[in-house]
Amino acid sequence: MGLRWRSALWAALLIGAGVVLLLKQTTHRFEHVSVWPVLLILIGVWVAAERLAVRDRRGFVFPLVLVAIGLFFVLRETHTIGADVSVWPVLLVALGVAVLLAARTSRRRRWRRGRGGLRVG
Repeated sequence: MGLRWRSALWAALLIGAGVVLLLKQTTHRFEHVSVWPVLLILIGVWVAAERLAVRDRRGFVFPLVLVAIGLFFVLRETHTIGADVSVWPVLLVALGVAVLLAARTSRRRRWRRGRGGLRVG
């Protein structure tokens, strides 16, 4: 990944963190949101963006799970969803989407290799 791309990601993460901190200070809705779920979301987006930049779509399980867990706890802390809602359905959906993305790319790669030895690059 090039230096420019990493700089852009760092800038986006810093802007996102600043926006979250501003929202915590200026609105009552985000007043009780912890920083750790937001960090999970930002790390998940970071890892996903790095994998997209190198065109590696197979490894989306980890970033999707991080984003899903972080989003779940942000929604719970802002009282958008109830405290009695379990995290397991969110994890199952994130894992299912990641498996679909991985299966889609691996199937496409096999098809292209089988036709005259072409490679996806």
